[in-house]
Amino acid sequence: MKDPFIYFFRDNFTPPYKQKNVALAAQKPRIEFIDLAKGVCILLVVMMHSGISGETPALPALRMPLYFMLSGLFFKDYGSFLNFTEKKINKILVPFIFFFFLGFVFHQLFAPLLGRELSFYAFREPFLRSDMNASNAPIWFLICLFWVNLLYCIISISVRYLWLRALIVFLLGGTGYFLHLHQVYLPLFFASSLTALPFFFAGLLLRKFPLLYAGQHDRLGPLLGGLIIILIVCCCTCWGTSWIDFRANFYHGNPLIIFPLSVSFVVGLLLVCKGIGWLPIVSYMGRYSIMVLGLHLFFLWFGYLTYVSPFVIFLLSSFFSWLLIPVCRAYLPHVTAQADWVRLPRRRKAGGGADGKQTVS
Repeated sequence: MKDPFIYFFRDNFTPPYKQKNVALAAQKPRIEFIDLAKGVCILLVVMMHSGISGETPALPALRMPLYFMLSGLFFKDYGSFLNFTEKKINKILVPFIFFFFLGFVFHQLFAPLLGRELSFYAFREPFLRSDMNASNAPIWFLICLFWVNLLYCIISISVRYLWLRALIVFLLGGTGYFLHLHQVYLPLFFASSLTALPFFFAGLLLRKFPLLYAGQHDRLGPLLGGLIIILIVCCCTCWGTSWIDFRANFYHGNPLIIFPLSVSFVVGLLLVCKGIGWLPIVSYMGRYSIMVLGLHLFFLWFGYLTYVSPFVIFLLSSFFSWLLIPVCRAYLPHVTAQADWVRLPRRRKAGGGADGKQTVS
């Protein structure tokens, strides 16, 4: 039996710092509270798609900004644009293509039960409008995140000064807002990536935020985070929630309020998660959130067909997505961001290998 099955219960119910495994020790240590934050976020996404959290104050301002900011928090260019692109193709684009085709096949098989006709429109849909209902709607985020990463990598490699990078990022973010005002959709959610870029950059700036580092104000951080969350929820309850529907690139409220509101909410959640550190199942789902994102829609369909309550749909979708994580890790690692599949060609230099270094045969 493969390791993902052997260690499934250990990974879910034993904190990483208590796990004794040679292979695990050789890996780069993970930041536990980041997995927890991602787990909270992916569960909120499933809740929203199940129909039980759409009207909850403040939550729309948290979900997607958190993912974009976490991606920015761990940004690095891997030495070159080619290396970076190869990494993001394997970690983001390949899973997008896989879950897109899986959703298309599933949709065609169950189209009659959903009252729809068989159609190949799914392959044109992401190019024409901000929807993917004919394939796998939630994975719009992956292609959007892919563009965001490539855009910022180009900026970081081309521009030396941080202030100038910030200026370019917010100009592009303003372009995304301009496209929203004129209801312009760019193929493959590219307009959404422009809107999301400032949140990605805000995540990168969080590296300078000392409260997020281990050992730094461990007692003060969670308390401050809780106060931030309570304040934001109270304000949104009284005056409504300003947020962005990134999929449709649509602003619900004033952008001058949306950005600080969402960034503050994300910081508050991260501080609270830092205080908690790790939770069974939730942290595990956060670590492999890309699989939950790509899989949960299939179980939502079954829930809709059985006419059960939204809460039951949420529980069933979360449970079966959780159970399939070790299956994906064991048998589909190359298409679920667990192993690299695509290798971009490198130009060989005279007297050396692809990276210009001498090789020994």
